[in-house]
Amino acid sequence: MHTQSFAFRLLEISIAAYLAASLVGCYPRHATPSPAPAEQAAQATATPEPDTISLEGWPAETFALPPGFAPDLPQGTESLRFAPGWRTPAAEGFWSYAFVMWLDAPEPDAAGIDLLLETYYNGLLNSFAAGANKDISATPARVEIASIAPNRYAAEMRAIDAFATFEPIDLRILIDTVAESDARTRLHIRLSPQPKEHAIWKSLEAAITSILAQDPAAHEGE
Repeated sequence: MHTQSFAFRLLEISIAAYLAASLVGCYPRHATPSPAPAEQAAQATATPEPDTISLEGWPAETFALPPGFAPDLPQGTESLRFAPGWRTPAAEGFWSYAFVMWLDAPEPDAAGIDLLLETYYNGLLNSFAAGANKDISATPARVEIASIAPNRYAAEMRAIDAFATFEPIDLRILIDTVAESDARTRLHIRLSPQPKEHAIWKSLEAAITSILAQDPAAHEGE
């Protein structure tokens, strides 16, 4: 009788162990929970960092400074990257582009950048307007600039869009200054009519990075 009870007890223990192992197999203790649908959507729509943004289809241009339309600018080099549709009013990239200026001049302050931008864009836009047999000299470009961090400035510019519509346009401009020496400066300039939250600004940052990495002028004087 004692031997039968002992054998029955062993059978109970074996059955309990089997059930426990089965349950552990069904519910792994270290499984990573799947993201909730809202989290999955957020991950799918996260804005990529500038070094992962494609600039395919962004035209490039490099020319010597000063340009013919602004002969009073310092000597140097300018390299640009244009967003697709930068001259198409219906495009998200309208009037959106980035450029780097290497200038044979000391690093400018806010007033110097203001003067440089107004000189540059009044010359550029009047030149385009003349090519279209229009005169916009009565409504010159006007820039308001403020320092937002060391060597970084934000500006607002109102100008006549001589590229396409010949209507007033308001542009946001970001400028960084880098003193490569006492007599040589680098300016990183991004502009667009889009609000600061728009994804185009990430692309413009990527364009600056691309210019600095690829353009030979970036390495002059080093």
